[in-house]
Amino acid sequence: MIHLKENPVGIDYEIQRIQQYLYKNLKLWNIEAFGRVEMLDNDLLIFKKGIDYEKALGLNDSSNGRFFFLDSNLTTEKSKQLTTDIELIHRADEEVKMEILNFLKKKVPGSIEILKGQDVLKSFETKLLDMQPYHFIKLSFEHKYNNNIITF
Repeated sequence: MIHLKENPVGIDYEIQRIQQYLYKNLKLWNIEAFGRVEMLDNDLLIFKKGIDYEKALGLNDSSNGRFFFLDSNLTTEKSKQLTTDIELIHRADEEVKMEILNFLKKKVPGSIEILKGQDVLKSFETKLLDMQPYHFIKLSFEHKYNNNIITF
């Protein structure tokens, strides 16, 4: 299942484009696809609907995993082009990691950093003490996009 934001703009629009591309190409894996998550009190929350949020690190019994995105607090602008660091975090198998990496390399110029296991969770509040059967992977990359900034 894919969870899309209505009328995304800025980095949300860019993330949603990647989210839709990955979901389409990973459909056979039955993975939930979320957009950008919010970090509140060191906890990752996914916006669902209205005022409802869900913990991003949870799992849905009807899927084989999930992925979501975090964006950097820092975005730089140069000549109407914005640059933001993005992290894609997913809970799934090594095979899915390789598929995601393969698809991302087609869309993301430059390098992609990969971190896996317990280290992915160090910055977040979590009660997941035993990683089995939990498998976390983070792919980090720089994303450049044109935001059609109007100059005065």
